[in-house]
Amino acid sequence: MLSDDYEQEQKELREKLLRLNEEITKQEEQAENIDRFIGKVRKYLDLDELTPAILNDMVKTDMFTRRTIRYNKFRKLKRS
Repeated sequence: MLSDDYEQEQKELREKLLRLNEEITKQEEQAENIDRFIGKVRKYLDLDELTPAILNDMVKTDMFTRRTIRYNKFRKLKRS
């Protein structure tokens, strides 16, 4: 009886640990993307003119492209 409860609890804790580790990984990736974006923003702080090259450089950050890819996938699924 106690052994079964203990094993079940251990199984649940292992699963929770896996989920938490995945969430930590996602949060770390997001923090890295934000840091890269902030670096690009700092690069263009004293900007006199917004050129297509600068705009493309800003848009090409992972933070925007991944979100766009997810949005496009969602739109395709919604249409089907």
